Amino acid sequence: TYTIEFYNYYSNFLENFLDQTSKPSKKLIILDLDDTLWGGNIGDLGIENINLGGNDIYGESFKDFQKQILNLKNTGVQLAIVSKNEEKVALNAIKKHPEMILRLSDFVIWKINWEDKVKNIIEISKELNLNLDSFVFLDNSNFERKNVLERIPSVLTPDLSQGPLNYKNILNSLKCFDSKNNTLEDSKRTRYYKENLKREKLSKTILSKEKWIKQLNIEVKIFKFKKINTKRVLQLLNKTNQMNLKTNRYTEESLLNKISSKDYLFYLAEVKDKFGEYGLTGIISIEILKKSLIVNDFVLSCRVMGRGVEESILKFVCKKHKKYKNKIIFDYKKTKKNKPMFDFLNNENYFKKVKKNMYIFNH
Repeated sequence: TYTIEFYNYYSNFLENFLDQTSKPSKKLIILDLDDTLWGGNIGDLGIENINLGGNDIYGESFKDFQKQILNLKNTGVQLAIVSKNEEKVALNAIKKHPEMILRLSDFVIWKINWEDKVKNIIEISKELNLNLDSFVFLDNSNFERKNVLERIPSVLTPDLSQGPLNYKNILNSLKCFDSKNNTLEDSKRTRYYKENLKREKLSKTILSKEKWIKQLNIEVKIFKFKKINTKRVLQLLNKTNQMNLKTNRYTEESLLNKISSKDYLFYLAEVKDKFGEYGLTGIISIEILKKSLIVNDFVLSCRVMGRGVEESILKFVCKKHKKYKNKIIFDYKKTKKNKPMFDFLNNENYFKKVKKNMYIFNH
């Protein structure tokens, strides 16, 4: 027999495990400023008089809350600001207040204005190309929380009405951030998103998508799998949905068994452009038959989707395995989210459809 403490511990463990495996992990925390990251209204009090640190129980609770947020940011969770304030005044506090733990470089994007917060959150979703269900919204205002809960319920909006002394514990209790299998790409994610905003800004100044891609000076490096890439490869295979041929999911054991087979080719792609590195963002695994190559996995991060990387990977395979030219077969498996893969396969400039959901790379 076991004690009641054991059963309580085990039930909590099981509940957390099921939550983490059944629900998508959150990728972005959207933060208010006044009475959320510091005490008081910056516009009324000025930078000298907001409550932050200073050996005050409430000031220290805001500081501890920021430390906890920074810990999450360092595991790959992104940070954004949505605040009703004068942008210049608020940014000055973030830059110059001596007790601030979070600095401007920790935030991938901010919307500091007098607009409706729901509107700002939706704009952030579009600009970062992230789904709203990957957002957490932290705001001390009951009105703003209700506004988000009612109009965009897919955004996780915890109740902060217990006050700043409880903010840190509330954040710790969410259990919605996947930080157990972090990769080097995760730690660089804030930089990636900021660089991507620069790319999007450039795209708005150029009418032709082809000219925009050309100006990015994209470079694709393709190489065989190395064991050091295992965690990142598993992350791409198990979490990428849109540009994913079959949405196969793997354990580390099943992945390494497959790669060790002499009947498989397994290539990875790293991408960079003039704004910076995207990191390891592409995968193609191929089964070798006598007369053809069967693509088993074709996976591409949404960060590089539609920028010519797809074609570069396939042209590399054709060049590397010339005898299989026009014999690279894609057997597409439809899911709820991988329509971008379907659209790519139906590009007649690159593919010939041989039967339903089966295509040959024809280039």
